[in-house]
Amino acid sequence: MLVLLAPLLLIPAPALAADSTASFDWASASSRPGGWTASVHGGWPWSGLRAQVGLNQRLTLIGEVDTAVFVRFQPSAGLALLLVGKSKGRLSLEICAGGLIQGGVLAQQGPSASLRLRLAGRPAPVGPYLAVATRHTFLFHRTQTRQIGTEQADVTVRWEHRWSPSVQLGLTFAPKPHIGFDIGLDLNFVDVGVVALSLPGFHVGIHFGNPAPKARGS
Repeated sequence: MLVLLAPLLLIPAPALAADSTASFDWASASSRPGGWTASVHGGWPWSGLRAQVGLNQRLTLIGEVDTAVFVRFQPSAGLALLLVGKSKGRLSLEICAGGLIQGGVLAQQGPSASLRLRLAGRPAPVGPYLAVATRHTFLFHRTQTRQIGTEQADVTVRWEHRWSPSVQLGLTFAPKPHIGFDIGLDLNFVDVGVVALSLPGFHVGIHFGNPAPKARGS
């Protein structure tokens, strides 16, 4: 993760405006140093929780868990790097690591990594946002084969790669700096090339936090 972020860290860090909003910070995955945002969203088929806190003007620590109808769970954590920070819009890149836990008939689990690009316009009081992501999951299968008349079993281990891209498009609303909400459309492709399944849906999210903490000594 740090290897991927290192070249981008050489770009001069933009200065985030002090009069930001929780909705803008959430949509752009960026926060001022010490600023934080927490959110919850619900809809069909995806729901989830997300929290983030600004480490400096460039990096934001994020953690989230998404679930599809409480059968497929995708927890992850990582860093968001602010690429462009303007008063009217921001562009950020998220790099996260986590896992996949899926129950039901198609039970599976394994580690995963995701890359997400976020573009957001500042709510004034309404702003658009777009998030394009790619998630890669690695599943490990362990098989035991036992021959008749023998006590020792042959064990084979193999792994599979699963790719699940997604697109999210919506609008954020900021009635107050510390609280806001969004509505959005979600298009998720699950395990492309293995399972011919896309899960289009929608969600409504609520965001709250402290987007503009006071500087030390002030």
